[in-house]
Amino acid sequence: MKINIIGAGPAGLYFAIYIKNKIPTAEITLYEKKAREAENGLGYVIQQELVQDLYQLDQEHIGELLEETSNQWNTAEIIAKEECLKIKFPLSAGLKRKTLITYLQKLAENRKIKINYNTILTPNNIEELRRSADLLVGADGIHSIVREQYKNHFEISTINGSNSFLWLKTKNRREYMNIALNEYKNNAYVTTSYPIGQDNTNCTILECNTKSLEETGFNNENGLTNIRTAVAQSFFNVLSPYTIEEQQLRWLTNNLNNCNNLSFDNIALIGESGIFPHYSMGAGLTCTFVASQHLADYIKQTDNTKEAIRIYNNTITPFLKNTQTQSLNKMKWLENINNHYKSLDGYDLINSFRFSQGRKE
Repeated sequence: MKINIIGAGPAGLYFAIYIKNKIPTAEITLYEKKAREAENGLGYVIQQELVQDLYQLDQEHIGELLEETSNQWNTAEIIAKEECLKIKFPLSAGLKRKTLITYLQKLAENRKIKINYNTILTPNNIEELRRSADLLVGADGIHSIVREQYKNHFEISTINGSNSFLWLKTKNRREYMNIALNEYKNNAYVTTSYPIGQDNTNCTILECNTKSLEETGFNNENGLTNIRTAVAQSFFNVLSPYTIEEQQLRWLTNNLNNCNNLSFDNIALIGESGIFPHYSMGAGLTCTFVASQHLADYIKQTDNTKEAIRIYNNTITPFLKNTQTQSLNKMKWLENINNHYKSLDGYDLINSFRFSQGRKE
């Protein structure tokens, strides 16, 4: 069986390793536009379900990966208007994205899975790779060229949000996840921060209404200075303004891809290439790994690859759409964050935020 996979991020690598474990004779090649050592993104929150997904790949070496995570936590702290609420949180740890990618690369290479880095593909290349394989997998992210190439078959659409968010690498010892709802220059914003390693590195996310970017100065030439002030203010100055490392600011808009179909002919989409939730759901990797498992298991169980892909589409699409629908509640809440901030006291603001994420405990 010949399998071509576009994208060698967590989605493409996980699927490649998982199906190689199931079908050792499979000839698998991944095509990645970036270099092997390229860094993209900061880190993830790892919970028990995700650990089990990784354990299924390789029981022998999973301990090496878990040694690189932050200390575990089961508490989250939410701050708003000088109110502070600690809540129970699923047992979690933080993991750097680079650490996860390096681990998956090694597992793939140990299984003789071929990865072609620095490979830019054209639409003609994609069609050639489809025709030459039993299965073509689109695992090339939110701007997937596979999805775009066959968009009429996938019936794609975009759910446009009016929020923007920014990932920041910060340095400060944190024991658990901290979330702050605050106001800067009369514009409300949310800051989320959690540890992602043993070296006091944190993944910190700043999010606000897109219209607020200009008024706060978060995206102008003094953007990093303004952001440092806002983040320090968010956590009652627990974080020094100087703990945010120098970095290029890359504000992203909360637009979600949506596909009515995740398969066409001998093509399947996984991860951000297909249906993906808002990042704050903390379900992105889980959705990706579960979809990968379903696709590989159906292929293993079915002699007909196209039939396996059809079953995959019919079973996994409703699950992913349900997760995405839940995440839309968070997006809608953030679109009105300025109104929420001005009309609610601290405790009610915290609970309104929690309920938007489906947390009612």
